[in-house]
Amino acid sequence: MNAISVTPDGTVYVSVRNSVTQVDSVAVVTSEGDVTTVPIPGAIVLVAPRVSASVAGHDANPDIGDQGYIAYTSAGKTYLAVLNPDGTIARTVALPDGAVVTTPVTFAPDGTAYQVIENRDAEGRVTSEAVLALADDAVTATLPGSPLRPNYDAIQFGPDGTGFLVTVEAATFTHHILGFDQSGATVVTLDVTGPLVPQQLNGNLYQAPLAFGADGTAYATFAGADAGVWALTSDGATKVLDLDLGPGETVNPIAFGPEGTPYVTVTDRVGNEYVTSVKTFTPPTVL
Repeated sequence: MNAISVTPDGTVYVSVRNSVTQVDSVAVVTSEGDVTTVPIPGAIVLVAPRVSASVAGHDANPDIGDQGYIAYTSAGKTYLAVLNPDGTIARTVALPDGAVVTTPVTFAPDGTAYQVIENRDAEGRVTSEAVLALADDAVTATLPGSPLRPNYDAIQFGPDGTGFLVTVEAATFTHHILGFDQSGATVVTLDVTGPLVPQQLNGNLYQAPLAFGADGTAYATFAGADAGVWALTSDGATKVLDLDLGPGETVNPIAFGPEGTPYVTVTDRVGNEYVTSVKTFTPPTVL
């Protein structure tokens, strides 16, 4: 949770630490100005949104309701408390042993809440990530690797509400993608070796790992050893465009024409020159 979090109905949740007793609490302030203090049985974990390029991380999304979310640690374990606007604790969720929280709760376009959790080694390096789906407090499958940084949202959402978590093992450029539903169940997975070619957002200030077609199909573009474009649907992950890129040859992020046709711009070396061409492919059938 941020130090201050505001919900659409005007409820404000403020993290407070008593400088004398070192006891943490949350002050809940209603839109009428009434204040209720909620004691927290541990040390509050203050986190900040990774980026603000999309719905992810926005406290003011009109669909997210009026509850507050606060991560705290106690006796070496991390918990997530869900707070009601009347100052009561709706429930407390214990994270898996060793898991930590570094980003706030993320909200899907339909208001469903998710919390990314991390596992770290003895040196503090992130070794894997998973997602706590707060609709039923289930934890998704765990992906090895660390989060994409620095200007990516913690989770990217498809138009149907499917969440996508992406991690990378930096030493090998191996990317792992997990698509999951509201219950935390796996929808699709993909493991690819090679640099991710992200979508550029908001004047290239932010990036997204996936692009979505008009039918909701997710696409991931990669260079390197597994260069090409993958389509991710509930039927699985399929390579829809295979590329053979040599030194200095590049691929741009996938783009869509007005009629939904996918296009990929590729620069290849032909003789002593680099030649740019536009390729397309047939999208997979989505049932």
